[in-house]
Amino acid sequence: MLETCNEEVCVSCSGVKRMLLCTGLALVVGACFHDLDDDPPDAAAPDAGGDGPVVDDPAPDRARPDLPGKDLPTPDQPTPDLPVAKDLPAKDAPVTAKDQGAKDQGAPDKGSLDKGSPDTQLFDSGGKCTAGKAWCVINTACYKDKTVHPADNCRRCEAAKSTSAWTPFSGKGCVTTLYKRPFGNKTTKSGSLATADLNQLRGMAFYNGSLYVTDHAQLVRRIDLAKETVTTIGGTHNVKDLNGFYYPTGIVVDKAGLVFVADKNNHKIRTITGATSTAPIVGWFAGSGAIGHDDGAFKTAKLSYPSFLALDSGGNILVTGGVKNSTTGVVRMLVRQAGHAQKGKVVTLATFAACNHGTVGVAVSQAQKKAYATCNNSSSATVWGLNLKSLTTLPLPSSAMTKLKGGFGYPEGLLVTTSGKLYAPGLSTTAGRHIYTWSAAAGWTAVVGNGAMGTVDGAASSASVAWVYDVAVDPKTGWIYFGDSLSSQGILRVYSP
Repeated sequence: MLETCNEEVCVSCSGVKRMLLCTGLALVVGACFHDLDDDPPDAAAPDAGGDGPVVDDPAPDRARPDLPGKDLPTPDQPTPDLPVAKDLPAKDAPVTAKDQGAKDQGAPDKGSLDKGSPDTQLFDSGGKCTAGKAWCVINTACYKDKTVHPADNCRRCEAAKSTSAWTPFSGKGCVTTLYKRPFGNKTTKSGSLATADLNQLRGMAFYNGSLYVTDHAQLVRRIDLAKETVTTIGGTHNVKDLNGFYYPTGIVVDKAGLVFVADKNNHKIRTITGATSTAPIVGWFAGSGAIGHDDGAFKTAKLSYPSFLALDSGGNILVTGGVKNSTTGVVRMLVRQAGHAQKGKVVTLATFAACNHGTVGVAVSQAQKKAYATCNNSSSATVWGLNLKSLTTLPLPSSAMTKLKGGFGYPEGLLVTTSGKLYAPGLSTTAGRHIYTWSAAAGWTAVVGNGAMGTVDGAASSASVAWVYDVAVDPKTGWIYFGDSLSSQGILRVYSP
C-alpha cells in the first residue's frame, strides 16, 4: 500500500475508499488510484520509483514508457469508478517541467526533459524538491545529487557546486577542468586547489592519491586530489637559491615516495624527501651543473637541459635532454639498480640520429620492460621503443631499438599506462592540437581534442586543448591528468578514457 502521498491532493476523492492521487512521487494526470490490491481498469500500476520528470498533461492514448502496452487514463477518458481530472483543484497539481520549464527558464537543456534522467527526479506536493536531500532544480525539474545529464555523459547534478545548472563531470570519454585561474603572483602559498596560485604546469607524476607537478613559476607542488589541496614542496622563485629550481620539468616518484625532479636550466636532477611532511627537504642527486653529455658518477657527470624523467622496474631513472653535436638525441640513465655494474653512475642509454632538437618525452612500461623516448624535430616527432630486458650492454644496440609507426609535431611528455597504452600530447600542422594514443596497426591517433586551440570541456573528441606539456595516469581509475594553459591561465584537466 502506498502511504507516501499528501492526502490534501485527494480532496476530490473523498467518496472513494482510501484512494490516493499519486504513485509515491507525484500526481499522475489528475486521477485517483486505489492504493489497495487492484489497479484501476486499463491503467498501469503506480510506479514508486519515477523514471523522469512528472508530466501532468500527456497526449491521449500515450502509454507509460516504463510499462509498455498500458495506457494512462486521460482527462477525456475517465477510468470507471474514478473521478476525472477536471474535478481536481488546479492548485493541487505539482509543478512539472512540461508546464513551466520552457516558460520560466527557457528551452530544455539538450533534451534532458524529453529523455528523462537515469536517476530519480522528485517533486513534493508543493512543487519543490523533497526536503532534507541534495537536489538540483534545472528547468524546473528536480534531479537527485550525482544524477548524470541524460543527453550528456560529461555533466551531472553536483549540488555542492550548483543547484541550478549542470556541472562538468568526468564521465567516461569526457574531458573536465579541475582548476583554471589566471597566473597568480607566483606565490608559494599552499591551500585549497580552488584558490591556489598555479602557473603553467609542466611535468606530472601520480603517486599514492596525489598529483606531483612542476610549475613554471619555479616551484614543485603536490596536489591532493581527494582533499583538493595544493602544497608547495620545493622551490623559492629564486633560481639561484640553494633550494631553488630553474625551470623544473620532468618529475617522478619512486616506491618509497622519494621525488626526483629534472632541474632543466640548472642541468641537475634534484630530490625532495618528506614530500608529504610539513618540512620537505630539497636535495641534489645528479649532474655537476655544467652543461654537457659526459657520463660518470652521479654528481660529476654532465647533463644537458634534462627534460623528462621515467623510472624502470629496477629503480633506474631515464632522462631526456638537449641535443648532442647538433643532430644527435640522447637518453641517459641514472643507474640505481642493486647489483648493476654501473650503479651510482650516469650512463648513456640510447642515441638517435637526426634528432635536431634533442629528446623530450620518455616513459617506461615496467611490466613489459620497455621504454619509449621521443626524438624532437619541432614540427615532427619520432617515438622509439627501447628494449630494457638486458642492460648489460650500454648504450643499447640498434637491435634493441624500434622506431614506432607514425608521428606528430611539437612533442612534450609521454605516458605509458599499466596496461601498456601509450599517450602523448602534440600538435599536427594539419590536424591541430591533440592528445594522441598509439597502436601498432594505426600508429598515432588523436583521442582528445577537436584540433582547435582552446580549453573547452566535454566529450573527448569535441573538447579542445591548448598547450599540454605532460600527462599522468591514476593507476586505480585509469583517469589521465594533464596540465594546459591559454591566455595566461594555469589549468589542470582530466580525461576519463
